Amino acid sequence: MPVGGGGLISGVATALKNFNPKIHIVGVQSENVHGMTASYEADKLTSFSQGKTLADGTAVATPGRITFPITENLVDEMVLVSEKEIAKAMKDLLQRTKTVVEGAGALPTAALEAHKIADKWLVDKKVVALVSGGNVDLQRVSQTIEA
Repeated sequence: MPVGGGGLISGVATALKNFNPKIHIVGVQSENVHGMTASYEADKLTSFSQGKTLADGTAVATPGRITFPITENLVDEMVLVSEKEIAKAMKDLLQRTKTVVEGAGALPTAALEAHKIADKWLVDKKVVALVSGGNVDLQRVSQTIEA
């Protein structure tokens, strides 16, 4: 699931874990801006930002003080993807599924394509990659395709 400040993942994780506590939830962020992952790993609110990201919809350096503890309690793992992996996922979603998606929405696909999630959570399992956000302009799409 794409992660920025934690609103989407904390809400979805709350609903899913109430439905089935055994569901494995993975949050995905950009290597360039990943405050939630840094906080998750540090076990406390912290910040991380080292530049721009294609996933500008999730470019939150410091997660929310309300959403962080919920995410920390309910999300099973956080993974990071590179800008190159995000761009590839955006292209693949456009080419394979005819879905125009912003960088943030391509984060889960990028993590799956780059094998950032352990096979034990994927093989013989039902897997959902939340693809959200089509707020991308044509110039950004063209630049990503040409790169």
